[in-house]
Amino acid sequence: MNELSTVAIVYVVYAASFLVMAVALVVLWRRTARAGVLASFLLLAAFALAHGVADAIDGYLRVIGSSPMVPGTLQAARLVLLAVSFLILLVFGVTLLISEPRHARVTLWLGVIAVVGLAGTLVSMYLNRPSIATITAIDAGVRHLIAFPGSLVAGVGLARLAVRSRRVGLEWFARYALLAAVGLIVYGVLAGLLTTGYPEPRTLLGLPIQVHRMAAAVLIAIGSVNMLLSLRSGSE
Repeated sequence: MNELSTVAIVYVVYAASFLVMAVALVVLWRRTARAGVLASFLLLAAFALAHGVADAIDGYLRVIGSSPMVPGTLQAARLVLLAVSFLILLVFGVTLLISEPRHARVTLWLGVIAVVGLAGTLVSMYLNRPSIATITAIDAGVRHLIAFPGSLVAGVGLARLAVRSRRVGLEWFARYALLAAVGLIVYGVLAGLLTTGYPEPRTLLGLPIQVHRMAAAVLIAIGSVNMLLSLRSGSE
């Protein structure tokens, strides 16, 4: 199997993990929306959807290479979706950490405003076809300033949710919440602190960083989906 095929397979699993997670969370949420905190899982689903699409675009761009025929709008869409997904993840984490609903709603609206502003800014920057150096710089900025904090806050929020759930007897829910929390924190380090690089990806332990991110994405998806499955099946 050549390197190009390996990259394609990694990105298929990588993006599919988030996309399947998004669909599963929405379906399961509709059937298990019994506790107030579960409403925030729609934010987690929105993160997974936006992030899965961003990863799919990233994989496509890497497979076809840095061709001058690649539309600037496609690169813009990837970066906007990347930033938006992690902003949504940050809001998700904050809603888990804030117990007052009114404050959570304010945070959500601030997140919406930030998303709109960021999207407009990035799109405007891409009207003149960015260079590879510009793409790399913006990608690194989004990951350092939004991805790592967003993943960390969401991970801590889920860890606290796990503690609260265990106290009321939701043992399996708590276990899966902790699994997802660990996955998010690890993903924050891999996708936030360790930037990817264009056109050549960073390597870690002899493997492209995307392989490690893919493993963390699968962990997040398993933990997140099984949290709601545990409620639906009444396994607690």
